[in-house]
Amino acid sequence: MIKKYNFENLISIEDVDKVIIKVDELFDSDDWCKSVPHYQTWPDLFKYDQLFKFKYSFILSCYLYLNKEVDIVDIKSWCYMNFYSNFHRNSVKSKPDILWHSHFEDNTKKLSGIFYLSNPKDVDDYSSTGTFFRGCPNIVPQDFHWFIYPSYLMHRPGKIQSEQKRYILAADLYYE
Repeated sequence: MIKKYNFENLISIEDVDKVIIKVDELFDSDDWCKSVPHYQTWPDLFKYDQLFKFKYSFILSCYLYLNKEVDIVDIKSWCYMNFYSNFHRNSVKSKPDILWHSHFEDNTKKLSGIFYLSNPKDVDDYSSTGTFFRGCPNIVPQDFHWFIYPSYLMHRPGKIQSEQKRYILAADLYYE
């Protein structure tokens, strides 16, 4: 139900670095969505030139997942960034058990995707920093891969036990 697609021949570490710089600029300028836990950009990230290859590869991944081209109704994209000190605050929002969510909306055809831009490498259990799913195998982060799944799947971010920042590019594709 969760499939991965490799884009190491299209996306380079320089492309990833440009996106992280852009995301940091948005956070530093205070231009981000503060109504969600941790740090998340507004859901229009694909509008920036630095993300052209990521948008293209996300759409291609969705077509491959569905095994056909579809008419795209909308695409939303954002970057979710968290790190140890952010995740371990005493705030209710930082409790991992309440971070379970899906991207489901009534009567919409939608796929979701995750691309790990940067994931802490200095942890004992690398898989714990991935994405956890209910009823499906968890995602272990892999560089240059899109992970595509049905939007109704309940999931949450892994626990961050590192001072390194974790940047996840996420996207939803609405189609007919």
